[in-house]
Formats: sequence, C-alpha cells, structure tokens
Amino acid sequence: NMYKTHAYARLLDIVESVTEIERTDILGHTKAQEIVDARHIFIHALHSLAGLPTAYIASRTGYSNECVRKIIVGFDDRVQHSPKLFAILYEQVCHTYAMN
Repeated sequence: NMYKTHAYARLLDIVESVTEIERTDILGHTKAQEIVDARHIFIHALHSLAGLPTAYIASRTGYSNECVRKIIVGFDDRVQHSPKLFAILYEQVCHTYAMN
C-alpha cells in the first residue's frame, strides 16, 4: 500500500530530523536513552499519526508485535515520566507531520 510506505518514510525522515538521531539508530537496538526516546516517538507516531497497524509497524521495523504494542500502550506513561524534552520532541514531530 502506497500510503503506508509513504507515511513510514515521511515519519522516519521527520523523527530523524527533529531528534537528530540517525535512522540506523532509530531502527536499531541501542539502549542509549535519547535513541530509545527517538525510537518510541517514531513507533508511536506511526500508530497514532499515520494510523498504521501494529503488525505493519512490527514487520517494517523488525521489532516484535509485543514490543510495538508495549511502546504504543506505554507511551503516555513515558511522556509523564520523562524529561520535558521528550514531550517537546513528540509535539514537534506531530506538528511537522501535520504541516506536510
């Protein structure tokens, strides 16, 4: 589906630009906090902004369905318990996605 492919690529570009984390790190398995934050923003944005199903997100990112679901379900708690910058970065991603 062209929409899914386009939304995935666009959001990866946006998250990479906003967070200044390279896509190879976003899609990798590094546990550094700022990289994990970018990864969670990307996965949540794919689901909440683009409406992509968890199975599609899992297949494209290489993470398990369970991992993707945990990221999506736990996102609000992560926002509340992370430094303010996390919420600011997510808002910038949302704004940029809405503008294009």
